[in-house]
Amino acid sequence: MASNNDKRTSSNENKGLFGYLISVPFYLFVTLVISAMISTIIEWCGMWFDWWDLKGIAHSEYMVAQEMKYLNLRLDKNPLQLTTGITIKEAFDLTVGTIVGWMHDFGLLSFRGSTSGGLGIYMGAAVNMMLLTFIRFFVFIFSLVMFFFFGMVGFVIGIFERDKRRAGGGRESGAIFKLSKSLITPSLAIAAFLYLAWPNSIDPVFIIFPFAAMFGIAIAYTTAAYKKYI
Repeated sequence: MASNNDKRTSSNENKGLFGYLISVPFYLFVTLVISAMISTIIEWCGMWFDWWDLKGIAHSEYMVAQEMKYLNLRLDKNPLQLTTGITIKEAFDLTVGTIVGWMHDFGLLSFRGSTSGGLGIYMGAAVNMMLLTFIRFFVFIFSLVMFFFFGMVGFVIGIFERDKRRAGGGRESGAIFKLSKSLITPSLAIAAFLYLAWPNSIDPVFIIFPFAAMFGIAIAYTTAAYKKYI
């Protein structure tokens, strides 16, 4: 009976892990779509209510140009280029750039550069915001290295504090462990959503760095508050 229960538990764990791996791309796609929709709606409102200094589609085109600069500047030296020799710009051109080229061939980008009124500039702004979302997605994915290093530092600090607590007979706190553990995933998810849906051009460091620090702190407290004996 015990062996059967163990097999069922192992099977459920395998199914859970497989389901998690399958769900990650789905949630990632949903995040991209929702972020693009929110960015587009904000951009349309800014165009309609005249919030932006640049008129018409010029504001969204300026944002795309600025984000391309951040793409090249912040990811000038990255693991992909160091291991494969492929730059981020080349990877972007082979993926998103190819899609944009197809859209241009089908005439979907013929309204770019227009600053006059009409439905065309709103459609063009929507395309620009989708492109902007994909650019930021590339920046965020390759900025996960920052989360990794902060997480490693937090893990080492947490292990050290946990060993001190074990040696000194410190009391355990399940509340601290649960709270810090619950902040690990939001520190990644909120950073991704906030950066992807930000309504104006912004240096990714101003969003990614604070949340990466939050991620490292959450890892440190989670590790330090983990039960002393296992």
